[in-house]
Amino acid sequence: MQFFGNLSIAKRLYLLNIVAAIGLITLSAITIYETTNGLKAQSNAELKHLTRMALSVVESYQTRAQSGEISEDQAKKGAMAAISKMRYSGDGYFWISDMTSRMIMHPTNPGMNGKDVSGTKDPNGKMFFRKRNRRHLGRLRDCR
Repeated sequence: MQFFGNLSIAKRLYLLNIVAAIGLITLSAITIYETTNGLKAQSNAELKHLTRMALSVVESYQTRAQSGEISEDQAKKGAMAAISKMRYSGDGYFWISDMTSRMIMHPTNPGMNGKDVSGTKDPNGKMFFRKRNRRHLGRLRDCR
């Protein structure tokens, strides 16, 4: 306490303002961090829910084919048509690819259908489909 007693009132007020500013900056940084994490978690939960919906569409067509109501080919075409119309968050969409990175159905770029997309890179230069396929089965299990 002797240190603060030796300071003039102006210096004490200046020091108090600095401590308050540091506190506000720290509190703001924590708030921004927590808000960002909350929004990411909410977005991931929403996408997981939407993925479940897309899977349920596919499963409903599969059930209809297994019961003999429609053929397997009709089920595949119907499921692809339904999935191709699904959108989320304005410009988000679902596509269907196999585990070898062959595009089965791309709703916005039909020219990709039937092509190997394993060499496709994301905007950061990473092999998007290759990376996705490594995690694909685990995520499908998580979505159920």
